[in-house]
Amino acid sequence: MTAGEGRGGKVRRWALRVALALGVLGVGTWAVFQLSPWPSVLLIRWVFDRGAAEASDALRKHLPAG
Repeated sequence: MTAGEGRGGKVRRWALRVALALGVLGVGTWAVFQLSPWPSVLLIRWVFDRGAAEASDALRKHLPAG
């Protein structure tokens, strides 16, 4: 902290760093999803597979024999 800066300057610097990090993360994420379809494919598969095993197990008792 420089002389005369105080707490307000420190908070502003921290907020600027957080905003910059989020911006870089956002641009990087956007680039990954634009350059290759695989991240989107994996994300969609993950969303639709969540809970599928539990739902199948719960419905298994309703299956007819054989």
